[in-house]
Amino acid sequence: MTQVAATYYDGRSAAAHAMTVYAQDRELLLCDRHGEIARWPLSALVFSESSPDGVVFVSCKNQPGRAAIGDVDFLRGVGMRGGGADRFRLSFWVALSVAVLLAVAVAVDRLPVVAARLVPNFIQSRLGRVGEDALMAAHHRCTVPAGQQSLDRLTSRLAQAAGLNSAPGAQAMPIAVIVIDDPRINAVALPGNHIVVMRGLIDRVEDSNEFAGVLAHETAHLAHHDPMQALLRRIGLRMVVTTLGFGNGIGDVAPLAGALLNLSYSRQMEDRADAAALTYLTQAGLRSDGLARFFAMLEKREDKSVIGFLADHPPTEQRRLEHPGSAVGASAMTVEEWKALQGICSST
Repeated sequence: MTQVAATYYDGRSAAAHAMTVYAQDRELLLCDRHGEIARWPLSALVFSESSPDGVVFVSCKNQPGRAAIGDVDFLRGVGMRGGGADRFRLSFWVALSVAVLLAVAVAVDRLPVVAARLVPNFIQSRLGRVGEDALMAAHHRCTVPAGQQSLDRLTSRLAQAAGLNSAPGAQAMPIAVIVIDDPRINAVALPGNHIVVMRGLIDRVEDSNEFAGVLAHETAHLAHHDPMQALLRRIGLRMVVTTLGFGNGIGDVAPLAGALLNLSYSRQMEDRADAAALTYLTQAGLRSDGLARFFAMLEKREDKSVIGFLADHPPTEQRRLEHPGSAVGASAMTVEEWKALQGICSST
């Protein structure tokens, strides 16, 4: 007859009773100093998971009470499969593995968010120039001074509202916006606070307020470091540094340029940029309904010129309804300024 010390709980009170448990034939006998308390068939025993200190609670189906036993060999002898301590260790390692995987997943997801804010300005500026050069390889830059001046004035107001003009010292990185002679309805935000506007956007919007809505949206992407974050998600920091070849000369930037021109943002990023755009316009004292009207225009168009803008953006109808903006405020540009911007490509 095999026996082991145990602590017994009768199920009616919280009192613990010292007990000796015997394994006999096909039964488990529970005895205190007065004699036998219960007989539990081995086939009806139920074993709990082991606690960290190796204690397993044993009970019997359809009977009250339970016994706390810490002898793993005894428990295995009466029918516990695998051992409570083994099951605890397995459960622990499974739980730990899941926790580690979740931590890695969160880290991988958050790493570009953190890293994008730590990339030095001179690296971001160089990346922006790589993107601009790639776009201007196929399209001329529009350089009529009056149009560029109108664009710069609006850009400065939005940058001020976004807090991009108030960065201290080395953190200051003004927004540089250029226009290229490209018929597509699009604007591209690049690392280093670069924005490239395509002539098709200026040609197709109804007025300066619609244009300002789009420019404010791209400004919001810069304020939230979205271009740098998207680039890091796409190719990683190592490829960025290797391609730019610091200390070894610049390498083949074609893959990097391709990645910069095909950045895509998450739905959360786009929604945040839409909301921030309205905030910037309002803080700048401008009406903020232009972005929603721009979305309405895109919904009506069916020609291929809008595909570039829609390809990496969420459905415009949903965005228009979620961010209607307000007609309260001044126009983004005067009539003269808007005409100057519309003519920025006239000498190209």
